[in-house]
Amino acid sequence: MSGVPLVGPRLAAGWQRVVEAQGNVRTLLEPYTADVGHLMIAAARALADSLLQVLLSLIVATMFWTNGDGLVSVLHDALRRLGGPVAERALDVAAGAIRGVAYGVVGTAAIQAVLLAIGLAVAGVPGAGMLGFVALLLAISQIGGPLLILIWGGAAWWLFAQDQEIWGVVMIGWGLFIGMIDNFIKPWLIGFGIEMPMSLTILGVFGGFIAFGFLGLFIGPTLIAITFTLLQAWRAAVSGRPAAEVMKPAA
Repeated sequence: MSGVPLVGPRLAAGWQRVVEAQGNVRTLLEPYTADVGHLMIAAARALADSLLQVLLSLIVATMFWTNGDGLVSVLHDALRRLGGPVAERALDVAAGAIRGVAYGVVGTAAIQAVLLAIGLAVAGVPGAGMLGFVALLLAISQIGGPLLILIWGGAAWWLFAQDQEIWGVVMIGWGLFIGMIDNFIKPWLIGFGIEMPMSLTILGVFGGFIAFGFLGLFIGPTLIAITFTLLQAWRAAVSGRPAAEVMKPAA
């Protein structure tokens, strides 16, 4: 670690102080062991719930995918009879919102996993492919997204232990970069399938996740997209413009 340019000696000195104070730190943290254990159990339970929801969502999505065309035709016909073109358009908007969120969640998780696996492989960390797959599962679950630090942080620790300080520092920087791109790529990918302002899309994604958990990622944008569509139709009726002009898909 002392071989890192500029900051190496300071890092080595700080690490030595941590090692020397290990016994005192363990004594100080001992009263909080039970609280830390409960916190880890709660985090593991939340992660397991998210992974279960992802699995169930994939099963339901597969069922709809195999019989989706017939179901869409029935829903279009029913909504056209009940609410006219506005209700039919709302169905298309809801489908676009769900599709956009799927692109955003799965696409962002795949990009993060691939980038992390590439970084691990380039740095020479063993098991880069398996670690990338684990990162994919964690990123898709959303709750486990912050746990990506355990992968790239553990890899950086291993690199430092192998006296590869430069690669360890690079891995830390690469991990921080991968963690930040989630905030930019996900809204951008979600915006491809939703025909409403990006601000409302982000509000639906984060608000739905806070209110309903993982499934809220789909529920929130869908509700806001339908509300936005109905609001457009109401404005068209008030202004006297043709509803078809307002309900026309965005270019």
